[in-house]
Amino acid sequence: MESINIIISAAKSRLRVKCKQSCTSSFRISYFEGRKHMSMLSAIILAILLLASCSKNASESSFHDAREALDAQKEFLSRMKSDKDLSMEHLANKISKWRTLEDSVSVCLMRDTIKKAHSFPMEEFSNVHDSIRDEFMRIATAKRRTFKDVLLLKMNASPYKSKKETDSLSLVASKFFESMDTIPLYKGDKTRNLTTYHFFLEKVKKEGIANQSQFLAFLKTEDRLFRTFLSHLYEMSDVSVSHITSGTEDVCKMIAQSSRKGNLPARDAVAYMAVRTNRRIIANAQTCVANIKSGKVTSAEQRTAYFWMILQPFLSIDDFGMAMLSENQRKDLVQLSIDALGTIACLSRSLQMDKNMTDGLPDMFIKLYISSL
Repeated sequence: MESINIIISAAKSRLRVKCKQSCTSSFRISYFEGRKHMSMLSAIILAILLLASCSKNASESSFHDAREALDAQKEFLSRMKSDKDLSMEHLANKISKWRTLEDSVSVCLMRDTIKKAHSFPMEEFSNVHDSIRDEFMRIATAKRRTFKDVLLLKMNASPYKSKKETDSLSLVASKFFESMDTIPLYKGDKTRNLTTYHFFLEKVKKEGIANQSQFLAFLKTEDRLFRTFLSHLYEMSDVSVSHITSGTEDVCKMIAQSSRKGNLPARDAVAYMAVRTNRRIIANAQTCVANIKSGKVTSAEQRTAYFWMILQPFLSIDDFGMAMLSENQRKDLVQLSIDALGTIACLSRSLQMDKNMTDGLPDMFIKLYISSL
């Protein structure tokens, strides 16, 4: 029991660090609101996944005490200092190995601190941690990076990558959403679509989501409505979607509350909502690229909004979201990274943005990610 409590404490400690870190952008996509209501529930599930990971790492590590664990951490730092030019995929794999190492070190330090009074190894651990992160930053910023590099980093550095638990959750949730690709869009113009969308959300709020069947039914209809909404995206610049935003927020809050009460399996709620968010972010960016290529984006206001929406896949999908991507979504994101390069450059010129700033966006995103480690 003591070892389990130690592992839980280490996992919670790492989660607290993550929860304090955040980044912002100049534009927020209103209809992606609602994710914040799942944050506490997500933290619980991620703690479970980290617990499984830490348990495995703890059993595999051969650290007998804090000194040995810290020496292993310092040895990793020493090797990093000798690295000069790494591909982004190689660097991401190094970060992934480092995270695994630090999980084991954290567990050992927590155990050793409990056994030895007046022992404070966490300060040394934190200092070495910061130095290793600085080395990652040095290598990552040694040359100009691309949007594809951003994806390679975030996909391969995720601590949930290739975890049995995560892969299983992703497979089931991804199959559910992919089964809806053949469902046709709703007919009608943008006004009719928004009215239908609004009435649907109000109906769900009134009836509630008290079980998994209602939860999946909501996701199925909402997905169809959202895809229909995207088919009219280029027409929405003069239309308020605040009623859709607030309605979606309320329903997401209901889902989180239902999970906390035990009406929905917590793992399922987090997994399906993560895949839902990925699906929406990717589809939104794909629609933006297609609309721009077809000449449907004409005003400066539209171009500014589209500029930021195209960037969302590289900025907004977190570690857990990256691990929950299906193989098809990974391919879609790689294609988006190729399309974004030219599309962002085109929008930047038309909006008279600073070229150096826009060309450096991938570098900025990579710096943000490494800074959060």
